[in-house]
Amino acid sequence: MTSEAQPDVSGAADDEGRREIEWQLSATDLGLVRKWLSDHGSVHGLTIESRPNHTINDTYLDTEDWRLRRAGFALRLRDVPGGAEATLKDITPASDGVRIRREFNEPLPSAEFEALAVGSGPVSSRVHAVAGAEPLKTLFRVRTQRECFVALEHEDQQAAEIALDDTIVATPDGGSMEHLTRVEVEAISGTPESLEGLVGQLRSECALMPATDSKYEMGLRVAGLEQPAAPELGSLTIDPSLSAGEVGRANLRRHLASWLAHEPAARLGEDPEALHELRVAGRRIETTLGVFEPYLPKSLVRQRPGWKSLVRALGTVRDLDVQLAGLAAFVDELHGSDAGQVAPLLERLTSERRSARSRMLSMLDRPSTRRLVRRLRAALARPAPVRVRADNPVAAVAAPKLIRQSFKKVQRAAQAVRADGSAVAHHALRRRAKRLRYTIEAFDGFYGHEAARLLQAIRRLQKSLGSNQDAYVAAARFHAMARSRARRLPPQASFWMGVFVERNTSVAADARRRVRKRYEKLHGRRWKALRRAMKKVATAHAAPSDRSRSSTNGSATP
Repeated sequence: MTSEAQPDVSGAADDEGRREIEWQLSATDLGLVRKWLSDHGSVHGLTIESRPNHTINDTYLDTEDWRLRRAGFALRLRDVPGGAEATLKDITPASDGVRIRREFNEPLPSAEFEALAVGSGPVSSRVHAVAGAEPLKTLFRVRTQRECFVALEHEDQQAAEIALDDTIVATPDGGSMEHLTRVEVEAISGTPESLEGLVGQLRSECALMPATDSKYEMGLRVAGLEQPAAPELGSLTIDPSLSAGEVGRANLRRHLASWLAHEPAARLGEDPEALHELRVAGRRIETTLGVFEPYLPKSLVRQRPGWKSLVRALGTVRDLDVQLAGLAAFVDELHGSDAGQVAPLLERLTSERRSARSRMLSMLDRPSTRRLVRRLRAALARPAPVRVRADNPVAAVAAPKLIRQSFKKVQRAAQAVRADGSAVAHHALRRRAKRLRYTIEAFDGFYGHEAARLLQAIRRLQKSLGSNQDAYVAAARFHAMARSRARRLPPQASFWMGVFVERNTSVAADARRRVRKRYEKLHGRRWKALRRAMKKVATAHAAPSDRSRSSTNGSATP
């Protein structure tokens, strides 16, 4: 979303929005519904009253690559007499006509792109984060003549709004349009249970049916728009008979597809797992470029430092997500007054996360980053396969060498851990174990049960190493806070921070104690079984001359 302004896009996760509960019902005769509501002064203990009618003009927007929809939301700019607003609604499907979904609203000076572009409220901030440098475009427009009624509970509290909508949905140029008539019942203070009687009687006595599509879904159909399927990046097939280079490219396609799928939700910043998945995709791309370097074009391999920098930027935010989750769990164990004393620490971490997210989003929006993704996508989409030749052997023959090289690096890292046991050494082992896991997984399906058993051991080792690293990173951050003179924490918050650090230190110690035992599982019988499986597959796919050499000097044995 292009704009000269640089709003604070990092506060999006602070506002949870509201929970909208709405029944959407198709009506063949709004006049019948109007008469029914006017004639029934009271229904199921609710008093029905009319309100002034008005005209609503809505414009629905998204980026060219559907970032908002892929993040799970629809964006609407609404123009009504006396005001304008922007709304984001999640696209949860209806169940028997009722939709329960999250909604964010933000008043605007006008229902124009420009007002949204310079805004900083709960909708603008999310749109800025997700759209980034991609401009918004109009999908379709909706014009509604709305007749309004309200259902009042005791003491005239508004339980629900009942809208009779006569709506035209049209393409941006008005070339194609569709007419629909709807009754929408939206809960205001009432619960779904308290309104079911009203809705049920409306449906049965006014011949209303649950609407199958929302106005958003109807608009997409009228405009002939459909969210494109996952981008076609080329073959994802991984087979022992392919060249090592083609298997490397297939892995890159899989990981790039994951990157493209998770980026919108990671930009939105509301689901920490989306960011985790994006970071994993980036890490796998960077690792694949390193593992398959001998068999990939230099133009691809040169992209590796760019992906490494991207992963590093994502990692800072991910670390803060983990620390915030750990601290929140710690606070849940405290009593009320004690929990309140931790609030300044939570606020400090949240502030640091906002800053880190701003830096992350800026990096994702850089022209260099966009070129990096675009060039990788273009290179992988080229249809010509990387054929088997002397310097690019069959994958079944190349795989044992690559896996063995990675395993030896794990062994050396484990020796370093035994030598000094430092956090740095443990982290190095973690990185080597992760690379080994990714290398084995790059040859998906080659080695069946033998690979699965070793991968299980690697994941368990990674889990212990990850717990140790998370605790170490958290402790380092909190120690830095304690030493900071610029923004001192209150004494009570500092005390609880110390307690939390001590707990993390204990967690790290427990994790380190498990590392040795879990490493033993990794390099014992499981590794030997995988070696035998690799030799068997390599022999089966080797060229006759290679099989002959293998039988005389054992060179194919991992």
